[in-house]
Amino acid sequence: MNQKKEENISQKECAFWFRLGLSYQQMGPANFDRFVILLGLFYASNNKANTAQMLYSEFAMKSEKQGQINYTLVMALNLLGRLLLKDPEQQLDACKYLR
Repeated sequence: MNQKKEENISQKECAFWFRLGLSYQQMGPANFDRFVILLGLFYASNNKANTAQMLYSEFAMKSEKQGQINYTLVMALNLLGRLLLKDPEQQLDACKYLR
């Protein structure tokens, strides 16, 4: 019974993040970056830190390569830094992302 309840909670969480991402996409393709960040938040909140770290890192590298410095990039770097702080082996790397 508890397992079914946990699955329902997970499905509700997935539906929430999916709808939120769709609302950004409907506003226009310029908001796709925010959707990627939200997807990273979804993975981080569901104990998939490696996937979240990959999404944040890829987005940050792409944005910095294009010379784009905006709120979404700062947010991605901040979230990446906070995620890395949780891992004792990566705490030193975290400091360079936190701004």
